[in-house]
Amino acid sequence: MEVNLSYTFVDHPSQFAEVADRLAEGLGPFCIDTERAGAYRYDDRAFLVQIYRKDAGTFLIAPEHYRDEFEQYFAPVCNDQEWVIHAAREDLPCLAQLGLRPSTIFDTELAARFAGYPATKLGVLVKEFCQVSLPKQHGDADWSQTPLTDSMLEYAAQDVIYLPHLEQALVHLLDMQGKLEYANQEFAHLVATRSNPGVKKHSWLDIPQVSDKLSDLELTLTKWLWDARDCFAYDQDIAPGLVLPNKMLVPLAQSRPTTVDELLAFDGATHALTTYPYFWLETIHDALLSPFETALREQLRLPTRKSIWEWTRHNKVALRTRQNINNRVAEIAETLKIRKELILTNKVLERTIWTAFHERLDWPMEYTRPLLKQMGLREWQIDFLAPIFVAEQPEPRR
Repeated sequence: MEVNLSYTFVDHPSQFAEVADRLAEGLGPFCIDTERAGAYRYDDRAFLVQIYRKDAGTFLIAPEHYRDEFEQYFAPVCNDQEWVIHAAREDLPCLAQLGLRPSTIFDTELAARFAGYPATKLGVLVKEFCQVSLPKQHGDADWSQTPLTDSMLEYAAQDVIYLPHLEQALVHLLDMQGKLEYANQEFAHLVATRSNPGVKKHSWLDIPQVSDKLSDLELTLTKWLWDARDCFAYDQDIAPGLVLPNKMLVPLAQSRPTTVDELLAFDGATHALTTYPYFWLETIHDALLSPFETALREQLRLPTRKSIWEWTRHNKVALRTRQNINNRVAEIAETLKIRKELILTNKVLERTIWTAFHERLDWPMEYTRPLLKQMGLREWQIDFLAPIFVAEQPEPRR
């Protein structure tokens, strides 16, 4: 396939106005992608924004240090427009941080999943539909580095150049399969739920070793170390996992080092621990002097993904209900030739069963449909799922 692989790299606001004008004069949807550095930096913000539009060209824009100016020039042009994007779930939040929000999207990755493709990475789809092999060497690169190499920029440009061709092919395919409306509902849901700049905050309760088997002192130390790590990572703009991996927090709390030698002897000590030992020792010292946070144990009793998962497997009636619903959903997925998780994920299934079991003895249709909507499911999913939940509700419990 013949395409124009040329691009314009923009890394200073003095160029923003001209590029925005050229994009405004283009035709059709905006094809957008981002390159981020979440494995290296504190958050998952975009360090490069790639935009292609017909009759305008391909532009690679580096917004770091000029984020306000980026929004000033590009939001009026790109906002409330149709976008074509690959894996929108990952890109929409960081674009919203830059002030960019679409009116509608076509997500080529999600569309390919609806179409039944087992592999939906961009390179696979471009090879399938455009007979072009994309370079792969920069997928895990640190895009916060400067300057970006020519090879990295060429790689980034090709992430958007082929999107119009993928959209055209996938729209036709989904329409032929009768799935275009399902996909459009999913696209609208992504715009509604992911086009916000809120950064997902993980919780110390996500640490695998955190459980009610830990003492109040160990829970307190773990929570203090979690908070200290987050502050350190934010100040240094480093990914928290590079500062201290989650799996090290509980062992460090349990070892309770009080001297530099003890800290340096800790098995698994990272660069951040050995370079700034007094920061961590002060954190541990302050935690040991503080009243034990007994309320932390109450947080462990709140329903979490892990606790709900365990409940649905230890409650025999819930387990049987879960299995029956899963089997029915798998049958529908086979009929539609789509992945089961597009209809219902295990996470939503378990949360729905947990909620229903704790709210009612029976699940009539007038209860089930609103419950499924409350769980974030779309109308096309609810139409398939509500009759299944009603039919598979457990026998009345006395």
